[in-house]
Amino acid sequence: MARIRIDRQKCCECFLCEIICSLQYNPNAVNPKRSRIGAFFSKSDLEVISCDRCGDDPQCLKACLSDALHLVAQ
Repeated sequence: MARIRIDRQKCCECFLCEIICSLQYNPNAVNPKRSRIGAFFSKSDLEVISCDRCGDDPQCLKACLSDALHLVAQ
């Protein structure tokens, strides 16, 4: 299972990660509510999210404009 780390200090709040993820889940409509990732989870600066929607090639990492997302080995 892929684990994604979000550095919220780098996050530019564009929410492209949520948009791209929602398109992976449902290619016919953009719906960030159906995304497997969310840009804000708690008050900590770093979050680790378990997600296996894209396998070892998360599309949200490619879409991130500010390099705030990183794939970490589990």
